[in-house]
Amino acid sequence: MASASTWCRKRRLIDTPAPRSRLALVAIFITTFALQSSPAAALSKSPIKLHFDWSTHVERGADCIAHNDGGCIGDNWPTTWTLDDRVLTSWGDGPGPRRRAGHSLGIASVSNPESSFALQPVYSGYVQGLGSVAYNGNCNGMTWVSGRVCGKTYAIINIVGTSWMWVSPGSSKTNYEFTRLYRSTDGARSWEPVKNKAYGEPGEPEFVEFRKTEKISIPAFAQFGRGYSDFSTNQFWVYIYTIRPHRTDKLQVQHNGRRGAIDLARVRPWNLDDRSKYEWFSGRGSTVEWTQDIKKRRAVFKDNQGVGWNLSVAWVKGIDRYILMTERKNSFRGNMGVYESTNPWGPWRIVSRYDNWACQTGAPDNVGKRAFYWNIPTRFINADDRSFWMFFSGIRADDSFNAVRAWFSDQEPSLNNCS
Repeated sequence: MASASTWCRKRRLIDTPAPRSRLALVAIFITTFALQSSPAAALSKSPIKLHFDWSTHVERGADCIAHNDGGCIGDNWPTTWTLDDRVLTSWGDGPGPRRRAGHSLGIASVSNPESSFALQPVYSGYVQGLGSVAYNGNCNGMTWVSGRVCGKTYAIINIVGTSWMWVSPGSSKTNYEFTRLYRSTDGARSWEPVKNKAYGEPGEPEFVEFRKTEKISIPAFAQFGRGYSDFSTNQFWVYIYTIRPHRTDKLQVQHNGRRGAIDLARVRPWNLDDRSKYEWFSGRGSTVEWTQDIKKRRAVFKDNQGVGWNLSVAWVKGIDRYILMTERKNSFRGNMGVYESTNPWGPWRIVSRYDNWACQTGAPDNVGKRAFYWNIPTRFINADDRSFWMFFSGIRADDSFNAVRAWFSDQEPSLNNCS
């Protein structure tokens, strides 16, 4: 794994000044701006409002169950903006773009909006033979099968040229079992499981991974700019959000009877391969508090309406906000919650809560009504930094790649009454 100084040398490839040594990094980290936050037990309303333009909707692929004939490509589609100015994404349970065989997981690059987000395959994970669907009972509880990645990811990131992703071992409830870190150093064309540098220390596993028994599942990376270049914003921490699982008999909104919870870890990019170096949000005193003891962590986000079994977080420069998107109440119903904060650790405020997101915002028929995942590709935040493209995916009619243009403003949107 690269040292701090190596990361700094790589950063000279982008238009963000980089410190010249580990000592310089330490000096900057010590002088980090004052931190003020608290867990979001009671969520207040944000003055920021969210709008959608459904005339811009783009869909690629079709329902993989109803069209098991090559017409489908898959679901999910998390994104990251790479150092070489590409957008990488991942699909699951389908052949992906320009493929015949069904893959449990694959990686593709996404073109710009002017090309209607054409998808180009980059990596193919484990293949279950010919046919459009590869549901992950065939992963047998593993994320590495026959030398290929097998499973699902909602967390992919590119940091100064190296790509990383967290992979869970399947569809449905097997997603909760564990999540393992994978790495690519060749533009996402090949991947390897990441060995844990702390292996051999008490309680440390052989690979960098987290398990359901630790009450951690299905992570998401906070997304920043090109190649994770927003040094002045993220202070060169990598932020990783994880769902706290409570009901794991199927994929569903997570709730412990009172509320759902999301945890937050941070780690230096040169320590991603050392699980013992991960720090967890543990509360707020005079400053935000962090702990390396996973048992002492505290939720960074709480909602009495529950949280989804996946989420996304992106920093939107023009409004200087972190935007968190996840489900609420019930899964696979388009019940999207959108929240904002000035810090990765909150406090979070409600931008929008939808009980039928697609219907309320005026989507075409059979679009978005069964969505379960949304994310903002930071490469496609427009020049004004308030408008952007959002990707989403779901089940049935939404079991495909979808994009729609959206924007933030201080004006209330006009919403349909969809009971």
